[in-house]
Amino acid sequence: SAALGSGVDSPVRVTCGTLGTHLQRERVLVRCPVCDPGALRVYGGSGYALMSSICGAAVHSGVITPSGGVLQFQKLPARSSFLGSLAHGLESLDLPRWSEAF
Repeated sequence: SAALGSGVDSPVRVTCGTLGTHLQRERVLVRCPVCDPGALRVYGGSGYALMSSICGAAVHSGVITPSGGVLQFQKLPARSSFLGSLAHGLESLDLPRWSEAF
């Protein structure tokens, strides 16, 4: 079986609990399932700590709805802080500096 995030052509199916740290590639197309916004842990707002739920961050940013969907995941450099906020029915949390973002 292929490693999570190693697919090139079709979206990689992830779960609501898949974190950015779980993906090996710097950039990959992913497909999120239906997720309960209350069960998603997300850190940040305009950029998200890599320890955040990928699907949760996508819902929080408005890229997809809790009904799921396809999105482009891309790792970003570290940030000095991640400020939480309430957006699209999901409240994200504050987090001091983290080694990677997306």
